[in-house]
Order: sequence, then structure tokens, then C-alpha cells
Amino acid sequence: MNVVPVVKKFPIENDEYRFLVGKGGVGVQLSQDEAMYVARSLALQLGLCIVEKGVNIPSTVLNANENSTRENPLGGDDKEEHS
Repeated sequence: MNVVPVVKKFPIENDEYRFLVGKGGVGVQLSQDEAMYVARSLALQLGLCIVEKGVNIPSTVLNANENSTRENPLGGDDKEEHS
């Protein structure tokens, strides 16, 4: 029988959590920092990328204007947009 690994997250205090990783009869408890280290190490080994939820990246909405063309849908020229 194949046992699937289990990961559980338990709140402890403030906004901190303890993580339990187990498989079969073996388990280990990790602090938030330890869990992050393990996750990053696994991601590196597997060639994956970790995207942090807590990071807010503002998105800029750009609209077309009266200077818009098919070649330059936002109007203006590249030098103006990137200056």
C-alpha cells in the first residue's frame, strides 16, 4: 500500500504557524521559517519557482488614447513610455 505524505498547518500565536509533515508513522514539526526553508530547497531541487502570496505588486492599467495606432496601441512612442 502506498502512503501519501501529509502536510498540515496549525496556528500557534499571533500570525505564526507550525507545520506538520508526515508519512506513515513518521512525522516532523516545522516552524514557519523551517517550512519556508524546506519549501525553497525542494523548489530549487525540482526546478520550480515559489511565488509569495504576501507580496503586493501593483498593476498599472494603461488605456488607449487619441494617439493610439495599430503599431503603438497605447499612444505616444516607446521613448516616452519608458523614460
